[in-house]
Amino acid sequence: MLASNLVQLRKEKKWTQEELSYEAGLHRTMVGQIERQGRNVTLETLESLAAALEVEVCDLFKQLPPHFPEKLVPNKVAPAQG
Repeated sequence: MLASNLVQLRKEKKWTQEELSYEAGLHRTMVGQIERQGRNVTLETLESLAAALEVEVCDLFKQLPPHFPEKLVPNKVAPAQG
């Protein structure tokens, strides 16, 4: 869940892995390894990622709602016909 949430939150900011690593103060390869679930993370790393993404550490482990582009979400609901 951490890996998929990290990818989703990063993409919502329209950041590359390199941009996230810069903002979090991490080596650029570390973000990729975490996103591929190939690396264990410390609490310090989680705190850095959460701060960069402007979320709480616990949010990195929550079930996030799927991201829907705004153009696919209708602005108004049509009145019920009946």
